[in-house]
Amino acid sequence: GSMYMTLASEQERTIFDPSHRCLAYLNTAQTINSNGTTLITINTDSALDGFDENNNFNTTTSKYTTPSVGAYTFTAQAKLTLSGATTSNLFAFLQIRAGQETIASQGVDFAPIDTTPVTVTTTGEGQLAAGTEVFLELFVFGLGSLTIEVDGIDGGTSGPTFFRCTAAPEQAVSVPANLPRIKQKELFADLCQRFNLVIEASPAITHFHL
Repeated sequence: GSMYMTLASEQERTIFDPSHRCLAYLNTAQTINSNGTTLITINTDSALDGFDENNNFNTTTSKYTTPSVGAYTFTAQAKLTLSGATTSNLFAFLQIRAGQETIASQGVDFAPIDTTPVTVTTTGEGQLAAGTEVFLELFVFGLGSLTIEVDGIDGGTSGPTFFRCTAAPEQAVSVPANLPRIKQKELFADLCQRFNLVIEASPAITHFHL
């Protein structure tokens, strides 16, 4: 994308490209066989349309590390299949975690659907510190003797499990850092003209009021 600002007689255009985004997948199916929280082993960013623009996602640990402080947006999806029918309360929650904080969560009740595969998607935003690890977990309650399969790419390309960073701070443009290189008097003259301002000198002649 691009942005531009016109001041005085000069026009400059600053090109900015999105950075620090990624899209990573669960390569092979993962089986959940106990209640509680389990890390989803997202382990490939080179299959299908996966990518990692600045190597922020670690396919060994299945975690994204934030490169700088700022606002981030993440999206995740998991395709879940229960191993058998159930009449009890059996819930699963797909969670995007940033350190100890949950920034997004979406749940599913397996009782009405039994063994029919279900795709769960969640999106969240967070103001995160640099070096924060962001990852995908599944929290399960009421599993009993059943298991949940988290489908990977090996289960087909229809709704596979993935983790995605869609926005990172470096995508923002700093307006002060990208002001056109013009003289101070031209900048003030343009501001006065645009906003119908009057500049008055203070009695001490040390500063000006707009």
